[in-house]
Amino acid sequence: MIWIATCIFVFLLSAILTGGFASWFKKKGIIDLPNERSSHVNPTPRGGGAAIVIALMAGYAALNAAGWAAGLSFDLPGPLFWTGFLLIAAVGFIDDRVSLPPYLRFGLHFIAASLVYYETGGLGAFPLPKPFAFELGAGLNYALTVFWIIAVLNIYNFLDGIDGYAGSQAIVAGLSMAALDYNGAGFLAGVLVVSAAAGFLIYNWRPARIFMGDVGSAALGFLLACAPLYYSHIEKNVGIFSMGIFLWFFLSDGAFTILRRLLKGEKIWVAHRSHLYQRLAIAGFSHDKVTVWVMSAAILLNAVFLILYFVKPDLMIGILALAGIDYGVYHYCVKKAQRRGLMETEIALTKERKAAV
Repeated sequence: MIWIATCIFVFLLSAILTGGFASWFKKKGIIDLPNERSSHVNPTPRGGGAAIVIALMAGYAALNAAGWAAGLSFDLPGPLFWTGFLLIAAVGFIDDRVSLPPYLRFGLHFIAASLVYYETGGLGAFPLPKPFAFELGAGLNYALTVFWIIAVLNIYNFLDGIDGYAGSQAIVAGLSMAALDYNGAGFLAGVLVVSAAAGFLIYNWRPARIFMGDVGSAALGFLLACAPLYYSHIEKNVGIFSMGIFLWFFLSDGAFTILRRLLKGEKIWVAHRSHLYQRLAIAGFSHDKVTVWVMSAAILLNAVFLILYFVKPDLMIGILALAGIDYGVYHYCVKKAQRRGLMETEIALTKERKAAV
């Protein structure tokens, strides 16, 4: 089948490019040096997400060419999406090397999101399952569509802070949307994202030999935010709602952390280490353990949602209750881990003082 061959091609291309970039960026000095806000301790090349971007674009081009040659038609995003995707990737690539002013970065994000709105018509309805969805007026439709895309791409970027985390989330979300829109554009987008992210993870799993960087995390966030607007067989309100669930542990961690920092008067665009996953890493848990635990919970939540969608769609809204409980348990576990870490540190210090005496 054409899509299987394309996925193999995307995986291999992503892996080869990531390995090449890891060596090249290191030679060129494109390195992420650790500081007090970093979750890594060794200087590591960054910007490897460029491999994901190139592999995804090559995969879509290959699908388009193969479909044309075989007389088949695939549901693929249009030129305005790809213009926005390239713009987001370019902004991230530049930002990985010279920090862009926040107003310029967000302004370009706004342009990319607006392009997708004009190509798709936006959300159309409030992103909840029926009967809770309602039609949006033109102004609100535009505002919510652009806000959703910008929020998701930036939160995804914020949550790329430990080895393997953003790549694993891409795989989980890709598999989920492939299952949801299993014979349409969502399936194609999902399996290509899985293939590109898997190739990258070969070099990004703990200990990472290269980081994704803004070029990859922002571009992936943009693609995942926009994908439901291009689904073939899923209503847009359900598609956006489902993506909120598929990315729940990223979006909830990002949103509540931003809210907490705003209430404290902190600059939300400045790097920090206060996300839940970062606090787990600080408490002493390895990057791979944090990633496996959180993504395992994400897989379970997504599986429940998909079961509700296909078996009991009228109960789909109930997934919000389970998602809220999941976030509460996550927050509690992080607090407990931090308390344990502080206790262990205090015990160690006490032993050192006694030994000194």
